[in-house]
Amino acid sequence: MKRFNWKKWTSLTLFFAFITASFSGIVLCIMPPGRIAYWLNWKFLGLGKEGWESLYLPFAIIILAVGTLHLLAYNWKIFISYFRSKSDKRISTEFYAALIFFVLIFASALTDMPPSSWIMSGVDRAKDSWVSEETRPPFPMAEILSIRDISLRTGIPEERAIQKIRERGMEVRRAEQSIAFIARDNRVSAREIYLMITDVSEHP
Repeated sequence: MKRFNWKKWTSLTLFFAFITASFSGIVLCIMPPGRIAYWLNWKFLGLGKEGWESLYLPFAIIILAVGTLHLLAYNWKIFISYFRSKSDKRISTEFYAALIFFVLIFASALTDMPPSSWIMSGVDRAKDSWVSEETRPPFPMAEILSIRDISLRTGIPEERAIQKIRERGMEVRRAEQSIAFIARDNRVSAREIYLMITDVSEHP
């Protein structure tokens, strides 16, 4: 039986972790802000905000742990050789170039200067593109409010609010339930539950 090759395993594990962390990280950058994501029950490829966060973090940790193993156990001598030139054993030009590049990016991130500021502006624009009068919650943390709370804010009686939801074939247990839980149980968004209660139509 062929001996298990741990070097191949670390390389392949890093590859799959890098792909997953990179893709999920991009999704987290362009997804709606938390309040909008929860309000709309936003999903991408079947995963919501918390799902993508749960996917990103463990693979980022895997990259850190397995990447360290890959460097120290299998590539340390090669890596150290990059610090010096083969011809005269002086500090290599590539080392200085990489260090300068690192310092510039690090400084731009701390001072909010280009190119880091361009990246952050792009992320902000992507997130803000989800926010509109239609997608914005009517009041802060609206998804965690109960039917009773919404009734007090809108003047719609609790019984009538519950009846409106049930008329749409949705299940409601009690007025103390938050619309987020009602939405989850009925596989719709909190926004849809709110629209049912207030009789606001999405399609005039």
